Amino acid sequence: MGRSQLPDDLLEKLLASTECDINNIDDLELALEELKVRAAQQAADKHLRELPPEDGKPKRCPRCGKLVPVSKKNVPRTFEAMSGTHTIERHYHYCRDCECGFYPRDIELGLPGEGDVTARLEQRLSDFAVTETYDECAERWEVHYPHRPFSTNLFRRVADRLGRRRELSDGRILQQELASSGSPVTRPKQRLYVLNDGSMLPMVGGKWKEAKVGVLIREENYLSHRHHARGVVRQGRYVAVWGDQDEFRELMREALDVERWGRFRETVWLGDGARSNWILAETLCPTAVQILDIGHAIENGNDCGKVLLGESNPLVEDWKKRIEHLVQAGDVDALVGELMDCLSETTTDKHLEALNSIVGYYRANQKRMAYPEFLAKGYMIGSGIAESAHRHVLQKRMKQSGQHWSEEGGRRMVGLRAAYRTAGPKRFHSAINRAVCRTVYQPDRQPRLRLAA
Repeated sequence: MGRSQLPDDLLEKLLASTECDINNIDDLELALEELKVRAAQQAADKHLRELPPEDGKPKRCPRCGKLVPVSKKNVPRTFEAMSGTHTIERHYHYCRDCECGFYPRDIELGLPGEGDVTARLEQRLSDFAVTETYDECAERWEVHYPHRPFSTNLFRRVADRLGRRRELSDGRILQQELASSGSPVTRPKQRLYVLNDGSMLPMVGGKWKEAKVGVLIREENYLSHRHHARGVVRQGRYVAVWGDQDEFRELMREALDVERWGRFRETVWLGDGARSNWILAETLCPTAVQILDIGHAIENGNDCGKVLLGESNPLVEDWKKRIEHLVQAGDVDALVGELMDCLSETTTDKHLEALNSIVGYYRANQKRMAYPEFLAKGYMIGSGIAESAHRHVLQKRMKQSGQHWSEEGGRRMVGLRAAYRTAGPKRFHSAINRAVCRTVYQPDRQPRLRLAA
């Protein structure tokens, strides 16, 4: 009899031992699920019971390698696994030089240094936690694993722990682990697009706070509207922060350094016209081609027309068509000239302010509005990808009905969502764990994380 076969009478006894009345295939599948969970619990418990006892001798610190004596013996730990709930006892060692504690048995078993779930279970829980509200996570999980339900708070704790690990990771190491964005750049022939934008997310107390998103896309990973019904990003590197411009700049710098932007034949930076965006571009990629998003250029011109003419004025449509024509032509001198001709028709300070603002906007961005030239070179001229990133990277998870984020929880989820969309579901969890391990175990760095409590 092969290992995969069981006697018929044993199978009948096993099925009879379940709580299910088997009348159809659905009942049979539920019974088999129950048997699988029960067998997994018993098999894992048996394996853990049969582990050889720890010898109580000093063990090497996983950080510095020095022999460290036992500090406490037989410390219990209960944890959740896909196989069930398990409890073990193990010895605790504390390295005074590194100021960190560790459990050799935990390391041997591959248990995480913190938390109450195994790494394999945490990987699955985190995939739910970063894509749905925590209440929905618990409901959906029970659909997939009816015999292993978990509470809403467990999903919240898993997301919080993973978010803290991401924050503890060295930024460049994390970017290396998250994605390579395709094949390595071995010679300067590709084009790199860099886009950034901001949008508001809801906070506790009815307040709103801006989150900043940056997107890095290699040319070969972008299908433009000329080759597809709409522009499609096959793979991108996403950076997001719920913080100030200085913090965002450092995250973008780390992503650009790992992407090795200087090895590309061309780097193209698209922005919405805010001066802070161009300062960022000039600081991080001084040789990049800067392009004002054509959608913003047209929209701002249209807004000026609404102020001057009034939104209900039928001439607004003619104004829009003229603005769109002149912007697409890249003829900023003609555009500014026609706007200046409107000065004689201004009747209020509000009209004058709107004209001054749009004329200043176009003049400041004149070199970034050479759209016919940009299109001839095959450049992307719209930053819709950055606006789309806000929807599918952040808002899809963080702007659902009734959601309000604390400062700490919001910051961590913003970072997790950017990592998730960069690495993808299969690599996301392991990439963060590898990054924090590489950060902690670098011998020339000070400890950033205690290995065990």
